[in-house]
Amino acid sequence: MNRKLLLTVFLAVIIACLFFLRPDQRVVYSEEAGWKEYQMTYSTDEQFLGSIKTFDPKFYSIENYIWLANLKDKNGFQCITGNDFIKVDTDGDGQIDKTLQSKENLIDYKLDYGTVQQSYRAKIWQVKTMPGQKIFWYYRRAGFMKGTVEGEPVILIDDNSNGRYNDFGQDALLIGRGKEAGLLSFLVFIKGKYYEFRAEQSGTSFWLREYQGALGKIDVKSKLNFKKVKPPNFIILANKDTYLPISTKEKTAVAPVGEYKLYLAVLTDRIRVRHGNLPLIKIEADQVTVLGWGEPFKLVCEPRLVKGGEVMGFIEPKSNPPTAPEFPNQKLDCPFIKMNLPKVYGQNGEEYFGDPEMKDQAGYCFPDIAVTYFNVEISAKETVGKIKKGKLINKIGKHFVDNWQQLNPSGIVEKRIPWWTIYQCPMNDYRGPVTVKVWIKSGLFGDLIFEQDLMVKEE
Repeated sequence: MNRKLLLTVFLAVIIACLFFLRPDQRVVYSEEAGWKEYQMTYSTDEQFLGSIKTFDPKFYSIENYIWLANLKDKNGFQCITGNDFIKVDTDGDGQIDKTLQSKENLIDYKLDYGTVQQSYRAKIWQVKTMPGQKIFWYYRRAGFMKGTVEGEPVILIDDNSNGRYNDFGQDALLIGRGKEAGLLSFLVFIKGKYYEFRAEQSGTSFWLREYQGALGKIDVKSKLNFKKVKPPNFIILANKDTYLPISTKEKTAVAPVGEYKLYLAVLTDRIRVRHGNLPLIKIEADQVTVLGWGEPFKLVCEPRLVKGGEVMGFIEPKSNPPTAPEFPNQKLDCPFIKMNLPKVYGQNGEEYFGDPEMKDQAGYCFPDIAVTYFNVEISAKETVGKIKKGKLINKIGKHFVDNWQQLNPSGIVEKRIPWWTIYQCPMNDYRGPVTVKVWIKSGLFGDLIFEQDLMVKEE
């Protein structure tokens, strides 16, 4: 084969690859391979959508674009925001064609997926933090796809609000007449059988093929130990793009063979469970795997020694002329003991954490709001100078030093008890061993105590 022919063949292969990998190219699963296609239609039934509970619905702030699928502009749909208006491009051509001034708005887009155009409704609303401050605009999905399979209703929700319905582990899928949707998964359970599941990114159709792999069983009920909270209706086990909802109502549930992580369980509106330090859950053919979880609970903190830090200072107000007290940040060069928010683990290492929508501070919240006591004690293990053995270094007189601190959006250090980003305590002149004790009294977890020794020394 001569060089010119080789080059021609190479270019033909490249062009073919580009054609078949185009983002607008519709994927088709053949009947010969066992796939069956089902059609779906779009619905904007707001009352029904509001009745469906999903795990992690996303919403986004709006600046210059609304990030929905748009073949004409990879950034999405252009918009212009102001304090009392938002101007939007609804057809994706880059031209503003609608102005909105209400606090809440429903906008109907036409999303172009290449082979099909599909309606998509978004809710756009404004949030005003304080009088006279900037207004922020947000958006999220306000519709869903619906269909049927084997006589059961199918609800597919673009739960990450990006205009695509095939994001496994991010979009929501409900098969049946319940009100709790699971996560979009490669495998789904319908009337006692597992099926492989694939969805068109436009949501206009999905495909099913009966699963042919080996099956085992999992028991999540017999060693479930919760005394003060009702167990969830189901948990989700995850393996790559497979997210299996496993019922906790029956003694055992059928599951495909494989190794899984405990992806998510929802105990209350605030309390959730994830894998944490739990060993991999192994489902074996024709065997029953027993998952132990719940009490006894364990509190885990990660105190660490850091060189230098900032504390909140205090400048007394003046009487003439009168001034307000000031709380400037004050830098210290001595060693600090710092730690992030404590974590709670269950009997086999599963982690209990707060619902992301219930944040007490950026990115995290303690899983139980019914906390009646929350304290940190740092005590000296040796006598050093004026500090006697056993003395609490973070206590002055009868009062604990208030060192719970959090950075607010402006970067100013604020005190927040008992929710914090960083707990810190300066060691000042003390150098030697200390014991860090964290004690929590919780409505759900009971009395939890964590203790760890640290050596305070110069870096």
